[in-house]
Amino acid sequence: MSTEDEEKKMKSEIISISLSKALLDKVDAIQQDRNFASRSEVIRHCLQTYSKDLEQSAHADDAVGVYIVGISYYSAKTKPTDIQDIIKDFSGEVISQNRFKISQSVSMLVYIMKTSINLASIFFEKLSAVKGLIDKKLFSLKATI
Repeated sequence: MSTEDEEKKMKSEIISISLSKALLDKVDAIQQDRNFASRSEVIRHCLQTYSKDLEQSAHADDAVGVYIVGISYYSAKTKPTDIQDIIKDFSGEVISQNRFKISQSVSMLVYIMKTSINLASIFFEKLSAVKGLIDKKLFSLKATI
């Protein structure tokens, strides 16, 4: 069943809207470019598309993905226990961690996480609050799981 058939089966209600001249010109341009039968059809299509986009963006925050968090810090100024306490709180999401000694006084930690963007952001913010950091980065891989 096509979208148009579903629309016809649904109860329709008539609403009235006012559009600015600039927006009306855009609606008319879309109508001509895409061969819509009427302005109403253009507006219905735009509202349906917008509604689907809102639903997808609402669920995007819940989607599980792969994130990489990297921090570099001064070994003498940063307490390893501060970092380890944060790691314990996110042990279910961190799937890999690596430590690199960059120089005598600088180290780097890289964490790979399989989680939602919300949890990855919270993890990143907590690590960012650790004293003695030189730099920090949060990367997102385009591999949504």
